[in-house]
Amino acid sequence: MEMPLSKPVTVRLAQGDEREHYISLFEECGLDVYYMRMESNDNKYVVYVAEDASGTIVGALEGTFDAGYPDDVPPGVEMPQAWLSNLGVLPDNRRQNVGRMLVHRFAQDATARGLTYVAGLPDQHTDDQGRLGFFERCGLTVITSDSDPGKAVGGYLQDVLRLTS
Repeated sequence: MEMPLSKPVTVRLAQGDEREHYISLFEECGLDVYYMRMESNDNKYVVYVAEDASGTIVGALEGTFDAGYPDDVPPGVEMPQAWLSNLGVLPDNRRQNVGRMLVHRFAQDATARGLTYVAGLPDQHTDDQGRLGFFERCGLTVITSDSDPGKAVGGYLQDVLRLTS
C-alpha cells in the first residue's frame, strides 16, 4: 500500500562534510553510533541521505557493497553482497516512505554493481518489532535462527526493488 509523502524528499549520496550531521541523525533516531564516531571515513561504506524540499536531512542509510555474511544466507548466494549497516528517519518524517526510498536507492545501486542479495541487522537498542516489520515490508526476512539474540534480515535485491518501488 502506497503512503503519500507529506512533503517531497530527494535521496542522494551524502557529501563528505555531512558526516557529523548524519551521525547525529542516527543518534537522534536511537541508533548506537559509538563505533561510527570512532572510525574515520571508511571508503568501504556509502551513505545516502533523504533531504526535504528545504534542504533538511530527514533520513539516512549507511551500507556497503562489499560484505561477507555468516552461514545464514540462502545456498547459492555468492559473496560479496550488500550489507545495510544503519538506517534512520527522524520521528516527524516516519511513515512517509522516507525509509523505503532510502532502501530502494541502496538496492538500485547494489544491483547496478552486479549484486543479488542484501542483508542487515536492525538496531537492537530500539523497537525491534517495528524495525523487523519495516524490513519485511521492504522484502527482507529474518535469516538468523531463533536462538540468535540478533535478528539479521536478508533478501534478494530483485524482491527489495519490487516491494520498495
